[in-house]
Amino acid sequence: MHLNNNVDSRHYAESILKIGDGSLDTNAEGYILLSREFCNLAENDVDLISQVYSGSQQNLNCDQWLYVRSILKPKNDIANKINTDILKDV
Repeated sequence: MHLNNNVDSRHYAESILKIGDGSLDTNAEGYILLSREFCNLAENDVDLISQVYSGSQQNLNCDQWLYVRSILKPKNDIANKINTDILKDV
């Protein structure tokens, strides 16, 4: 994660710490509540890959472009599926 020295970065870092501490607000089902400013939501893996790696064909040789992008998933099997899907397009 790369944070700039600004208010948005500080808010993001504080939210990450609250998630880790278990002190972020939750809904009735116990799910944490994340704002649109905090993260980009996608309906499915294809949309997620498209949002995070749009322009990948033009930028594959640009380390800086790749360096600032990541998709985090809670389980390795899900992450491996997404990695495989991304690599199919390369």
